[in-house]
Amino acid sequence: MTANLSYSAIVVSAVTGIPRNTLNSWIHRGYIPGASETVAGRARTFSFADIVSLACIAELVNHDVPIRVAAEVFSRQDLRSWIDVHQEYEEAGVPEEPLYVSIIKARDTEGRDYVDFALMYDTAELQAEVAVRRLAVILDVSAIRRETAEKLRGA
Repeated sequence: MTANLSYSAIVVSAVTGIPRNTLNSWIHRGYIPGASETVAGRARTFSFADIVSLACIAELVNHDVPIRVAAEVFSRQDLRSWIDVHQEYEEAGVPEEPLYVSIIKARDTEGRDYVDFALMYDTAELQAEVAVRRLAVILDVSAIRRETAEKLRGA
């Protein structure tokens, strides 16, 4: 099952577009919690939910969201759980619409930036969501899964 596979930093970098040195820098600076845990003599590995979360972070950073704000996505367990469930459905052959994740940058009442997300299967609903948000980054989780599988075969 892909949900239980682990992926190398090479695959993560290829799928997300995050250079490996940037990924390592983010990990060492503590922006990617849990990713710094390694076993001596073994390369760091990532889950599929990690890859999707990192792809979201990369898109936010590309839209000038500071890494410290964008990295909040990585620790959102609810997002990671939805990604895992969707992955299991796809692997079981359950017909599903593509899953899109919309990452939204917002500002709280005290003026601090934060990120939130919405998961949608309906593209019309997604477009309506984007229309009312200041910044929304949209990623196709199903496409990321396919690209990850392709990169894994090529690694």
